[in-house]
Amino acid sequence: MTVGFSFTSNAFQVTFTGTGFDGSTSNVDVYIDGEAQTIVSVSATQVVAKITSMLDMSTTDIKLYLQSGTPDGYSILSTGIAVTPHLISVTP
Repeated sequence: MTVGFSFTSNAFQVTFTGTGFDGSTSNVDVYIDGEAQTIVSVSATQVVAKITSMLDMSTTDIKLYLQSGTPDGYSILSTGIAVTPHLISVTP
């Protein structure tokens, strides 16, 4: 699992890498701090979600629900993420 800032969408995205994902965004759910996140894309090897809501700048409350597939190296996902704010624009 990795987290990075997407300048295209002006948001942080979390990426899960694994095998056996079915490629359908309707079969994947990602929750951070109990809040549903926006699924950006799903392929056979990767799930990307836009982080739309977090309670704090770091969390360990991340849940990935799949119809099929397992992230590489994880039988159960139990890790955390931290994000660093980015200045997007300044207006007078």
